[in-house]
Amino acid sequence: MLGRTGRGRSGAALLLVAAPARADEEVTARADDAAPAVSADAGFGAGVVGGSPLTAVDAGAGLAWDTGALDVGARLRVVGDRFVTADWDEVGDWLALIRRFAWHGVETRLDGAEGWRGELAVGPLGDARVGTGTLVDGYGGGVLADRRASGAHGRLARGATSVEALTGDLGRATLFAGGGAAAVGPLIVGGTVAIDPAAPRHADAMAAAPDASAPLAAVSASATWGAATPRTRGTISLDAGWEPGLGVGAALVGHGTARLSPRVTGRLRVEVGAGTAAWIPAPFGPLYLREREVAGAADAMGVAPTLVDRARAGELAGVGGAAAVALDVDDLGTGAVAVRVRPGLGPMLSARLQLPAFANAQGAVTTAWAPAERAFVLGAEARADLAHDLWTALEAARQYQGDDTPGLYAQRAVWQVTAWFGVAR
Repeated sequence: MLGRTGRGRSGAALLLVAAPARADEEVTARADDAAPAVSADAGFGAGVVGGSPLTAVDAGAGLAWDTGALDVGARLRVVGDRFVTADWDEVGDWLALIRRFAWHGVETRLDGAEGWRGELAVGPLGDARVGTGTLVDGYGGGVLADRRASGAHGRLARGATSVEALTGDLGRATLFAGGGAAAVGPLIVGGTVAIDPAAPRHADAMAAAPDASAPLAAVSASATWGAATPRTRGTISLDAGWEPGLGVGAALVGHGTARLSPRVTGRLRVEVGAGTAAWIPAPFGPLYLREREVAGAADAMGVAPTLVDRARAGELAGVGGAAAVALDVDDLGTGAVAVRVRPGLGPMLSARLQLPAFANAQGAVTTAWAPAERAFVLGAEARADLAHDLWTALEAARQYQGDDTPGLYAQRAVWQVTAWFGVAR
């Protein structure tokens, strides 16, 4: 998220929040004795959403200290001549007042031994991965424009032992995931579990109730071997998974990190896997909230299959995989590109660029695209601080909004573009 204290403001920002460090990354404490920094800002925005004129006001406050930050804020929107009451009619909308909460810390031990390291992030999650990434990889909570989501992702680690938990939306039950790992001889043995308690199933809806749904659950177990040098680190994982009622699959995952220069770190991830005809590889990805409801072309009656429908029809057999590369530049930002090839579902491309480190200007772009499903989502935001505590920002987002047709779970694309002008203190 962007802003004077790292805060995003509107639709685009829903896609831009990073999750805690993963198992293949370090968690370090920052030594900073400065007093906590308090900030507040307000702004006015104008633009378009879904072809209708948009006006909005936004106000927020932030607190940053040496081990974390907290940003809260509220937004009121008018689309056309109508106040958008849907922004405030669910518990999740009120929980979304938490723009961001981030905490990281390291246990201090008198004997000098390594203590526990921990991180917690609360806010609109993006690019979240749990465990080896064969179940949850690149999950984001901002794909649906009419569902503001504040999730939470936390992790504790000590040496090779770690435990983590994630919820995609504190106000709605869309995804719960957790995992853990520990050293067993030369290997790191771990496991992951993820569940959507109410995944839509259109085939059931046509035969029974219009809101037919059932849990989509997945579990996996992995064994990881790793090696490191002063400048590089790499791991190889063998992962086996089971989705109850659907299928089984297995994957080989390689991950490497290298310090390319004093300021640049590169990361590479490669995955190759296969499963039965009903196995969904990495089901909880960057487009999951779209795919759970629309994962293919509509039939003659205008009903499109869900992700679970495609799996239950046995359409997902074959070999697939993923590759991702990222560069982290100190005092500048992060760029990442990933592709995943999924049997029966086609390729999915995703990219993310975050440049939050400039003194007076910040920017971020994130996108995901699945050509075979005609699914595409984009979020972008740029902000500049002006003189006299003034700021300006531009946001653009292409997301999905629920159709008004009951029982069909159809989604329609919505563009939202907003220009902001405000003041910060």
